[in-house]
Amino acid sequence: ELADIIKYASDNSFKVKAVGSGHSFSNIMQTSDFLINCHSMNKPIEIDKEILKPVEYLNENNFDLKYLEHVENGITIKHLNSYLDDKELALFNMGGYDAQTIAGVISTSTHGTGISLGPICDTVVSIIMVGEFGKIYRIEKANGITDPGKYQQKYPDNILIQEDDFFNAVLVNMGSMGIFYSVILRVTDSYY
Repeated sequence: ELADIIKYASDNSFKVKAVGSGHSFSNIMQTSDFLINCHSMNKPIEIDKEILKPVEYLNENNFDLKYLEHVENGITIKHLNSYLDDKELALFNMGGYDAQTIAGVISTSTHGTGISLGPICDTVVSIIMVGEFGKIYRIEKANGITDPGKYQQKYPDNILIQEDDFFNAVLVNMGSMGIFYSVILRVTDSYY
């Protein structure tokens, strides 16, 4: 549905903006075209292991499947924390507020109090984004988790980009590069 809306908007010269929890102090959410409320896209997603690189590669590159979680863009940090806690997992770092959506936290580089932990966006390993004309992209760093051949075979209409500069540009983009549908994050064991 998200791809259909964006394709329709592109075909008809409309602009599209996504909104999470609406905590921006600016008028960035104002539009006379399409405004997409992402709160209904708030579920965990099972990681599609069929399209990943071999487990040996993943383990060698610090991508242990036990510590990877795939979630939709509108899940709030509060609900993500609860979901992870049930699995005895946690985010590496936390901002001071938990009602924001994961896509908002990532795309604005929300940070926590752990100076050595980095902002929450540092835990993202893969982004599934819908861009202009409803095109679906999976974007990762050059050493990403996705096997290009397997991905192209399963999703021939989608585009896989594994390139560091492109990943970094999309990661913290304030909503200017497209709309995140979901992200795959690194998590850690629960802690207090």
